[in-house]
Amino acid sequence: MNTVPECRVLTVGEESTSVLIIDDLVADVKSIYDHARNRCQFSQESGTYYPGVRAPLPGGYSSTLRSIADQYIRQHYEIGGGLEAVSCAALFSIVTMPEEHLAPLQRIPHFDRHEQNIYAVMHYLSPGQFGGTGFFRHKPTGFERIDDSRRAEYLSAVSRFFDEHGQPPATYIRTTTNQYELIGSVDYKPNRLVIYPGNLLHSGLIDPAADIYRGKGLARLTCNILLNYE
Repeated sequence: MNTVPECRVLTVGEESTSVLIIDDLVADVKSIYDHARNRCQFSQESGTYYPGVRAPLPGGYSSTLRSIADQYIRQHYEIGGGLEAVSCAALFSIVTMPEEHLAPLQRIPHFDRHEQNIYAVMHYLSPGQFGGTGFFRHKPTGFERIDDSRRAEYLSAVSRFFDEHGQPPATYIRTTTNQYELIGSVDYKPNRLVIYPGNLLHSGLIDPAADIYRGKGLARLTCNILLNYE
């Protein structure tokens, strides 16, 4: 890892959620990209809505990234004393699903987990220009983060909106719609680390012309870790 990379804080939404942005994280990001593309076996995950393929992270990279992210999380979020960071997911990810194949829930923002002490850690790995990450407010409820107290109400409101207005268009969400407001975004930049609470509504800002891997050219490769403080 590079020595003490600078951390910027983006505050998003009416709930003033902090999103951490750390650039130039590692000295040789190309070696991680090359390892993922040449040595990892990617496959589609069952039981998830991720619109692409994934592969486990190598142990050394995963543990080092977890340790670095943990330092930033403890500096900028309220983590109770005595809690330890445990990885509940650690994966390489590549978007592969064409828009016309998206299920309705893949066309709207999502939250990773509803628990309070889980944080998403994402490392942009690919060279080139790709879509970043957007953060959203659900207009009917005003919710930006979906914790345990809001989960049932939020899911009910989403279902009701579909019933009343129909399913969203078969596209990746990239901007404000009649159901969601874009409240902030982080641009894609190779070797950039992004950290945010796992219950914050978000979506990859996927450009179908550039970001969907079809077997040739560069892929929008990210590393995705979920850290649970328990």
